[in-house]
Amino acid sequence: NVYSASVLGETANNEFGLHAIASVGDSDGDLIHDLVLGEFNSTGEGSNSGIAYVVYGGEGGTSLSGDNAISSLVDDTIYSDNSSAYIGFSVGSAGDIDEDGVNEISKPP
Repeated sequence: NVYSASVLGETANNEFGLHAIASVGDSDGDLIHDLVLGEFNSTGEGSNSGIAYVVYGGEGGTSLSGDNAISSLVDDTIYSDNSSAYIGFSVGSAGDIDEDGVNEISKPP
């Protein structure tokens, strides 16, 4: 079987998913792994401030087909108010910093 689906960023040419897609383990405490996808050229909060989208895993996973806007999948966002912060250029888990059983996702200031 061959499956084909795509996830589209909010705006063309914002480098959605080009550099950064990562499994971050369980960041919401449901014991199911989650994903973070970056769009580092986004200008939503300032020129090239960037954004990272968090998609929480769920029972049975998410079934995709055709083209899917990230806005229809996203559960949380990470962004900066600072221009040229390039949030989402690189994404990943910070691990369980506070030892509460769930992984944290960090961002630069």
